Amino acid sequence: MVLALLLLSLFGSAAVCAVRLQLFPDERLSKLAERQHNLTVRIPPERGDILDRNYQVLAKSVQGYTVCTTSSRALDDRTKFNEICEVLGLRANDVAKRVAKRGGGATQLKRRLTPAEVAALRELDSPYITIDAQPTRYYPKNTLAGQVIGSVRDGVQPLGGLENKFDSLLKGRPLTVRAKRIGDRVSMLDEAPKVEETKGSSLVLTLDVNIQHIVEEELERAVSEYKAEGASAVIMDPATGEILALAHVPRVNSNLYSTAQMVNRSIKTVSNVYEPGSTMKSILMAILLEEGTSKPGDTVYCERGNWPVHGHVIHDHHGYGTLTVEKVLEVSSNIGVAKLSQSLTPQEFYDGLRKFGFGEKTGVELPAESPGILLETKDWNLMTPLTVAYGQGISVTPLQLTSALAALANGGIRMKPHIIKEVLGPDGAVVKRNEPEALGQAVSAKTAKTIIKWMEAVVYGEDGTASKAAVPGYTVAGKTGTAWQPDPKTKTYDKRNVVASFMGVAPASDPKYVALFAVERPDVSIGEYGGAIAGPVFSEVFRKILPEEGVKPDRLNKSADKARVAKVSARKAPALYPKGLIASGEMPDLDGLPMREALRRIEKAGVPVEVEITGSGYLIRQSPGAGQSLTEETIVRLEFIDAI
Repeated sequence: MVLALLLLSLFGSAAVCAVRLQLFPDERLSKLAERQHNLTVRIPPERGDILDRNYQVLAKSVQGYTVCTTSSRALDDRTKFNEICEVLGLRANDVAKRVAKRGGGATQLKRRLTPAEVAALRELDSPYITIDAQPTRYYPKNTLAGQVIGSVRDGVQPLGGLENKFDSLLKGRPLTVRAKRIGDRVSMLDEAPKVEETKGSSLVLTLDVNIQHIVEEELERAVSEYKAEGASAVIMDPATGEILALAHVPRVNSNLYSTAQMVNRSIKTVSNVYEPGSTMKSILMAILLEEGTSKPGDTVYCERGNWPVHGHVIHDHHGYGTLTVEKVLEVSSNIGVAKLSQSLTPQEFYDGLRKFGFGEKTGVELPAESPGILLETKDWNLMTPLTVAYGQGISVTPLQLTSALAALANGGIRMKPHIIKEVLGPDGAVVKRNEPEALGQAVSAKTAKTIIKWMEAVVYGEDGTASKAAVPGYTVAGKTGTAWQPDPKTKTYDKRNVVASFMGVAPASDPKYVALFAVERPDVSIGEYGGAIAGPVFSEVFRKILPEEGVKPDRLNKSADKARVAKVSARKAPALYPKGLIASGEMPDLDGLPMREALRRIEKAGVPVEVEITGSGYLIRQSPGAGQSLTEETIVRLEFIDAI
C-alpha cells in the first residue's frame, strides 16, 4: 500500500512538471536545447597556389585525410582493428597500446592517407574510427626549387621559403556559417561560401621550371664529379631583373621538408656570404674605366708572379711581366688588379662598389637576405683596396654578384632583382604585377660594353682562364673565380675550403641571360679552379637553354672543312620517327640549328621519314631543301659541323 502511494506521488509530480514545462517553458532549458541543435560551422581557408612564370604549378593545396579512433572501444573487435592497421601499414600491437592508453579519448592513427587507404577503411566500416578531411599542401615538382618555395606543415603551418615569407597573402581566411543538427546529420542554415571567399592569393614566380630543372641537374653532376659539399646558381634576365633560376644542391624536397637538414633548407644564394675571389676583377676594371684612371691599352708590370707590398706578398699563378689592362683580366692577374686599384682613392673605389649594389640588400622578395660585408673606408687599411680588387676582404651573396654582372650586361643600368612576377586574386585575376625597376646607373653604357668585350677574351682568348665555359654556336663572356675562404679560427685562408665559380653572359653580343655558378668545397685533389669546375657547368646549361629558348646562334663556321666532316661516319635515326604517322608534309628550314632542334622540327613536320646524320653540332647542309615535299619514302640527310 505504501509502495503504491509512493508511485502515485511520483507520477503525479512528473505530470505536474510536464504541464508546467508546456505552459511555462524554462528559458534556460530552451537555450540549452537550441545550443545542442544549432551549430556554428567553421569553413577552413584554401591556400593559394605558387606557380612558375608559365603557370606551371609548384605548390597547391589538395584534400588530405587523417584517420583517428574515437575511443578505446575500437579495440573491442580486435580482428577488425588488426585489419585497419594492416591497411595503414602500422604494427597493430604498437597502435593498440597507444589507443588503450588514451582510453575514452581520440587517437590519431595516420595522416596523409592515400585514396586507396581511404577506400579500404570505408569498406571496413568501423563505427569507432573517423576519417577527417583536411587541406594538405602538395608540391608536384618535389625537389625543384625546394629551398625557394619552402613548405607548409599540416596544410597550415609555413616552414620556410616563400610559403613562410608570403603566408599572410597565401593562407586565405576562414569563414563560419550557421547550421542545425538533425539527428546525426548537419544541415546548413546559411548558404555555403564560395571558394573565392576563403581562398588566398596565388603567387606567379619569375622562375622558369625548364631552366631551373636544367640548372639543378648540372649542379648535381658537378657536385658528384668533384665530390663537393654543395653548389648554387643564379640566372637572371639583365634587362628586367627577373630571376629565372635560383638553385641549390643538396636539393630539398618540399613534400619532405621537415626531414631535410636545417643547413640545406636555407636559400644560400641570398642568405650566405662568401669572398668571391677573381670574379670581382671585372667590377674593378669597370670602376677604373669609369673613373678614367685606366683606359684600354694601358699597361702594368706584374712582377713575374710575386709582389711584396705593405709587409705582405701578392702572388699570381704564373709569372707575368708587363700586361695591358685587358690582358690582366684575361689571365686573371692578382698583382695586375692590385696595382691598378692604387690609381683609385679609397672613396672612389668604395663608391664604385656601392653603385654596383655591394654592401646592401638587393631587395629581392625572399627571406633572410644578407647585405654582404663591405667595410666603410674608415675601416680600411693599406692592403684593403689591393685585396678587394681580387675579391678578398669583401663578402657578397651570389645574388649580389649576379646583379652586378647584370648591370654590365644591361648597358650599366642595375635592375632590382625580383622573383615574384604577379599576384593573383582568389578568382585568378592579376591584382599586382611587378614591373622592372632600375636602381641606378652603375657605369656608363660605353664602359659596360667594353668590359663585356674584355670578358669574351676570358673565354676565347689565347690565355683565357675559361675556355671550358664556351657554348657551341654562341659567343659568351665571363669571368672565373677560385676563392679560398677564410678560417675564422686561424684567421688565415683555408686552401681546402674553396668556392670555384664562373659568372657569365649569354649571348655576349645581345645579352639575354646572366648567370653565376658556384661549387663549394670541391675535393682539391680532383680540381679547384673555377674555370675547370664551374665553367663547364655554364657551358652545359646554356648549350641546352639557348636553342630551346629560340636564341639564334651567332658563332658558326659556315665554310666547314668537308674533309673534317667526312671523318665522322654517317648514322641513321629511324627509330625516332616510326612509320605510319602522317602521309605528307614539307621539309622545314633547318639552317644553323643545333642537332636536337633540327630533329625536333623534322618530327613536327609530321612525316615518319628516315634520317641520316653526318657530323655533330650545327646544321650546314640539308637534303631535301626547305619547302620540298616529304613522304614516308624520303631519306632526309643532314650535315652538321661543330661551332668555332
